[in-house]
Amino acid sequence: MDVLIEITVSEVVADSLILVKASKDHQIEPDLPASITSEIALNQLVAILARPDPAPALRLWLNSTQSGDALQVSDGEPGVFYYLRSTPTGEEFKQAVYFHKRDAQNATQNKGLGQLGLEVDFVVVGDSTPGTSVTGAAASTFPPLPTLDITPLTIGSEFYLRAVKAQTAVETLLDTSRLVEEKVVPDA
Repeated sequence: MDVLIEITVSEVVADSLILVKASKDHQIEPDLPASITSEIALNQLVAILARPDPAPALRLWLNSTQSGDALQVSDGEPGVFYYLRSTPTGEEFKQAVYFHKRDAQNATQNKGLGQLGLEVDFVVVGDSTPGTSVTGAAASTFPPLPTLDITPLTIGSEFYLRAVKAQTAVETLLDTSRLVEEKVVPDA
């Protein structure tokens, strides 16, 4: 006999595994209220994979007031690659930007360094300035904001984005395009 069970879950914001357990109360004696319970877990787990946020606070920055060749990206969702294109249906740039996750148990640590085996979500962080290296422990140094080399770029350029979760490859198109803003760097 096949049984169809429908389960409603609230909005999924993180990848989840659902385990269903069936239980039944058996009455011991017809005239007594006492009963025993039998339980069994169903053999198959159900995976629910969350999509990346379709409306992150993502910002695109350019360090020059006129034009430049290095686009800096900030405020992306941790654990997500962002692929950019200059038209709604155009070809994506080959290079993506990525935002690293922090460790859930220790917010001072980057997720993965010294903790996990290398598999599908391995991403190498570039140096913040060419020719320099990150000082301190790599596991606790927050990665620099991702930079994408694109030429030529101008303030006000418009980009359309696709977000892809690193671990599951679940993707979504962002709800709106983003304009390149000028990053004001204070004088030293």
